[in-house]
Amino acid sequence: MKKACLLFLLMVFGVNASAAELVYKTYVNSRYGFSIDYPDYLIPQGEAASGDGQVFLSKDGEAELRVYARACIDDRDTTPAEFLKKAEAEKVKEGRVISYRAKGKGFAVVSGSCRDKGKNSP
Repeated sequence: MKKACLLFLLMVFGVNASAAELVYKTYVNSRYGFSIDYPDYLIPQGEAASGDGQVFLSKDGEAELRVYARACIDDRDTTPAEFLKKAEAEKVKEGRVISYRAKGKGFAVVSGSCRDKGKNSP
């Protein structure tokens, strides 16, 4: 069984939609076997040529969702635990906030948000 490392990044700035108005659609990634539900105000930008995931953008460009997976690479993050350790170490320099992390036998997941470097960076 291949090991997979998933990363979900959500950047939301100024989205004006109440919870009652939200309608969700489902994105299914057949290469890595995961799916997500995303709000319909985000527009799919097309799956990557490698089949590892997709970017979703709002019409105004103020919200962005990136979801993808990749095989864990030998000598880089050979185990799910090492993948999570690296994600934790890199979050500060890349402006990420990790809000969810999980690992199991043969997989790891990291989810969170990124600062808008143009607007919120010091």
